[in-house]
Amino acid sequence: MNLVGGSGKALMLIQNDDDGDGAVDAGDNFGEYLVVEVEFTDDGAGGANNNDNFTAARIVGSIDFGEVQTFDVSNFVSFI
Repeated sequence: MNLVGGSGKALMLIQNDDDGDGAVDAGDNFGEYLVVEVEFTDDGAGGANNNDNFTAARIVGSIDFGEVQTFDVSNFVSFI
């Protein structure tokens, strides 16, 4: 992956799938997602023992679609 200045940003959606009772049931809110912006670095070394790190994470907000979303992988860009 080529990064500008060796760093990058991304958004992650983290699904709320538990109402805290430890069971998968109707009380869970499967359509709610926490939106988190992460920053990361890439030292260019590659491999398992490189120094790539998340350098920051910030909660941007939350969104509620009302149900679980299915994502079509063809809508995403591949960096490979």
